[in-house]
Amino acid sequence: MASQFDPVAKLFIERMTIALPSSSDTDIYWGLHFLLGAMVTTFAETGRIDRLSAGLCKASDLDVIHAKMVPFLAAGFREICASSTAR
Repeated sequence: MASQFDPVAKLFIERMTIALPSSSDTDIYWGLHFLLGAMVTTFAETGRIDRLSAGLCKASDLDVIHAKMVPFLAAGFREICASSTAR
């Protein structure tokens, strides 16, 4: 797994450090950790969201997932990074 995904993760971390220059390294790593957790759960397509929402949300609807997930995760990165600089 490391040989396949670590180069991409390291590039992502590098780019996030550029995008959020006042952030701490730990916040970038935690943000990546949370992002990966959300992606693994979402793309596993367990059907849980389908059941919990009584069909309102579909685990297979990639367009909706993209439209919701990207701003959600971006806001999370911005928030944890802003919170650490405020401390």
